[in-house]
Amino acid sequence: MLRPTPTYRRRPRLVLVRIALIGACALAVPMATAEGATATSAARARAPQTPPATALPPPKASIVVDAETGEVWSAHDPHERALVASTIKLLTALIAHDRLESDQLVGVSPRAASMPARKMSLHTGERWKARDLLRTVLLASANDSAVALAEKFGGGTTTGYAKVYAEEAERLGLRDDPKLVDPAGLDDEFSVQGGNLISAYDLAIVARAFLDVPELARIVRVPEYRFTGGDGDPHVVTNHNRFLDLYDGAIGMKTGATRRSGSSLVAAATRDGHTLIAVVINSPSTYQQATALLDRAFLAKATGREPISTLASGTTDAPTTTTATSTTVAASSTTGSASADTDAGRAAGAPEPASASTASDSTTLWAALACGAAALLLVVVLVYRRRVSRSTAGPR
Repeated sequence: MLRPTPTYRRRPRLVLVRIALIGACALAVPMATAEGATATSAARARAPQTPPATALPPPKASIVVDAETGEVWSAHDPHERALVASTIKLLTALIAHDRLESDQLVGVSPRAASMPARKMSLHTGERWKARDLLRTVLLASANDSAVALAEKFGGGTTTGYAKVYAEEAERLGLRDDPKLVDPAGLDDEFSVQGGNLISAYDLAIVARAFLDVPELARIVRVPEYRFTGGDGDPHVVTNHNRFLDLYDGAIGMKTGATRRSGSSLVAAATRDGHTLIAVVINSPSTYQQATALLDRAFLAKATGREPISTLASGTTDAPTTTTATSTTVAASSTTGSASADTDAGRAAGAPEPASASTASDSTTLWAALACGAAALLLVVVLVYRRRVSRSTAGPR
């Protein structure tokens, strides 16, 4: 009599084991893939990013210096002479402060009264106090006030004040043969001889001398100035330099822009007890690029880097050669590039970021562990199945 073919009494358990095996294999692949994706994403996040296509071109020239020590922290074509528009009014104000008494009355000539806006609308024959004109020059960039002051300290003629500018350039130790002829920074049909030409390097020397005068440093930081003018009317002059509101610790200093010169800015800021000055000439975005330059310089100073040189000053110093292009700012909405942040981290002793090869190794390890676990489970199932078969099989 034939016996029925034996069946496996524990087959339900074997089914469960097979399901577990399939589940382990199915789980292994997503785990490895997810881990690899996470590691790769992290590596990409840490890697230097390519600047956006909308990044701005660098300014024509720039320099960042320490106001106290004269240390140069970055420079881009610093010795190239250029039109700098109204930023030259820092020099006009510096000379006027040194050579005129605060309450001294300054007469308005026909030439001063004919200056284009920005202006205080001075009229020929009026007499204004030097201190009031000085503040309208620095806060409102008044062209007529600048010319009136220059004519006063220059003896009433353009030749006279051009000579005073030359004397001041020698006293300050300007190095790049500046052309200083227009007190307002004009470069159009209203200008003197087509306007001024000065390098970022020399303008930084002027800015240092300017900040060294406490009264002048205070003037460029005030939001407004109220006074009664030489016309007998009350006036309110508002500081139009937006850098004061855009940058923590900012010292306003001076903006400048004409059609020929483009936009320029001399800006300063104080952080951790240090004051840095940024000069940006002919920039597509003066506030943005000055911010980037100052941020990088403050970071370099804080992480113990060395300055690239020291700014010359005074007539007794030997000429100083500065690297023509040390730092070029490709300014975007951020204040520094990813590569600059990486360099700063290395200078401060930060660990190197994980590379893409590290992420790949991690992925491989997870895959190997998952496959090993699946293979071990398969071996256990096969051995178990064989033993069950032997125990349940009867004689044929």
